[in-house]
Amino acid sequence: MNISTFIAGGDTGKFKFDNPLMVEIDKFFKSNFVEAYLVGGFVRDYIMDRPTKDLDIVICGPYPNIAHELALELNARLVLLDGEKAVYRLIIPTVEADEESGGIVQLDLSITEDDILTDLSRRDFTVNSIASPLAKFISGVEVSDFIDPYGGIEDLRNLTLKCTALDIFQRDPLRLIRAVRLIAQLGFDLDNTTRDLISEEAQMISSASHERVRDEFLRIISQPNPSKYLRVLDQLGLLSIIIPELDFGRGVIQPKEHYWDVFNHCIETPSWIDAVISGGKEILGDSVLSKIPWSDYLNKYFYEEFSDGFSRATMLKVAGLLHDIAKPNTKTIDISTGRVRFIGHDKEGSELGKNISRRLRFSNKGIDYISTLIQHHLRPTQMSHGDTMPTDKAIYRYYRDLKEFSVDILYLNVADYLAAKGPQINDIEDWTRHCELIGHIFTHKLSESIGVSKLDRLVDGHMVIKELGIEQGPIVGHILESIHEAQAAGEVKDVKDAMALARVLVNWKI
Repeated sequence: MNISTFIAGGDTGKFKFDNPLMVEIDKFFKSNFVEAYLVGGFVRDYIMDRPTKDLDIVICGPYPNIAHELALELNARLVLLDGEKAVYRLIIPTVEADEESGGIVQLDLSITEDDILTDLSRRDFTVNSIASPLAKFISGVEVSDFIDPYGGIEDLRNLTLKCTALDIFQRDPLRLIRAVRLIAQLGFDLDNTTRDLISEEAQMISSASHERVRDEFLRIISQPNPSKYLRVLDQLGLLSIIIPELDFGRGVIQPKEHYWDVFNHCIETPSWIDAVISGGKEILGDSVLSKIPWSDYLNKYFYEEFSDGFSRATMLKVAGLLHDIAKPNTKTIDISTGRVRFIGHDKEGSELGKNISRRLRFSNKGIDYISTLIQHHLRPTQMSHGDTMPTDKAIYRYYRDLKEFSVDILYLNVADYLAAKGPQINDIEDWTRHCELIGHIFTHKLSESIGVSKLDRLVDGHMVIKELGIEQGPIVGHILESIHEAQAAGEVKDVKDAMALARVLVNWKI
């Protein structure tokens, strides 16, 4: 059935899924006289013609060993997700997933001694509480054939997320944030009753597992235009509980160059990041987008998995949300000029970012990434003065110090500029200059800077000690680093140049 026909209310035509892997699974269950149903997210996404790599299957009856037997049949890796509720995950081997399974990479299998209606009654939202017998789905199932006790198909048509019962959040508080993740992924709206329930019970999110909250939060922020859904979290009272530090930015006015107060600037930055790295012409417009420096390799770079199962793009948006988190703590006003300043907000913000990401159980890699980007988000614009471009040495130091975070900081800086200006950039000349600065850092000496550690060092510590008659100590390391820096900038070309610089440096007693 065509999805537009379905949304318009058409009930004729069949949904059919004759994937080879599914046929094999169906044969296995039939041979074991097992009653199996497709349920949950798979059915929802398939009806909506959304690509999915995950199967959700419920089997009804006392089959304690069936998950292990199916894993052996499929040559899949078996993971126990919930021993009490008998929920398993089967990871399909990659080669088979690519060549035979039609893209399916994992199967979540729930075993219940209850009937399918009782199983559906335990689920969270109506659109996730639709089922179909596995065998019938493979041969062809019509809309009227689905098991849909809560009207989920009608809610799919109306693009509405609605809870199945008034106590779903009490049963699992994680569903409070999961609701927002689902409307972000599906492009749905919350039903009014569901919205009111979340607002009333928002405080319960603090009792949910921090790791699970982190994952749902990251799935929200990974979506296009994440600021829209950060505002939904805020309106429902969830954001203040998950990241209470953001609240201090409400109403904190910034200098006239800023369109928003601190809170709204932080909320808006992730969407500007998304627009910058995805080439959002409809948001940025040609005149703005065309100035942003770019390279084709970045299309892959930002979307590779980086930390906690998520991409650099997602982690960059988290850093964008938190980059000015310490501004309220560091705000000062010069009495004589009235100038508003936030001295040290980058360094203090880095520590706050560490605390927040630790609380949400980010990995050490994720914590380091977020805190480093916050601490250095101003550095690209601090590398030059006026209209002058950064020197080769400054660029060398930038890449030397920030290594794998260096490119990410450049694009956080670009998005920060846009988020400061707000909906419209009035001074296109200033924007052009800013992009030229970022482009200069990004392209000028970039390959040499990234590869600077591979340059053959002209001298080593033993040579410096012997030539200068000094003892081993920190000064030797400083001299070697300064020589290497000058070598990268093209100021030192041979051993003679290197030792001449070393003699100058030792006289300066660096």
